[in-house]
Amino acid sequence: VDGNTIYAATWGGGLSISEDGGQSWTTYNTENSDLAHDEVLGVYADGNTIYAATFGGGLSISEDGGQSWTTYNTSNSELGHDKVKDVYADGNTVVAGTHGGGLSISEDGGQSWTTYDTLWPWIHRVYAAGNTIYAASHHELFISEDGGQSWTSYNSENSDLAHDDFYAIYAD
Repeated sequence: VDGNTIYAATWGGGLSISEDGGQSWTTYNTENSDLAHDEVLGVYADGNTIYAATFGGGLSISEDGGQSWTTYNTSNSELGHDKVKDVYADGNTVVAGTHGGGLSISEDGGQSWTTYDTLWPWIHRVYAAGNTIYAASHHELFISEDGGQSWTSYNSENSDLAHDDFYAIYAD
């Protein structure tokens, strides 16, 4: 949510956007736009730039509020997997958590990617703040304080965390 604008990722229907607090919606999907896939698991927006994590099509990015989309996937980029579960962006840095391909990071808005597949391959949620990147996976919580160059993993065996299945992460 950004002001009166609401972004709703749907399983099977694409991405719906309301600019009037939910009174009316515009939906972008594979039938009426260049969105990569109708199963959208994660969305992040910054101004007119929208990032849609699609589960099967890769990562779709719109720089004009959803009117047109550019998709990055394994056939046209170094993105770790076509099943993208979550996305977060900060300036030109884009972080994508994939289902089976680990974590992919782009420092140039999606043009090129570095994939960290030595982390747990199924990354459920991602978050970034400056150089610190957080990745919630099926068995560990990963934190990098240097933009992804090195990682520390946390789980119930090496910390006071209650369980090893991490499905969301947020830091402030």
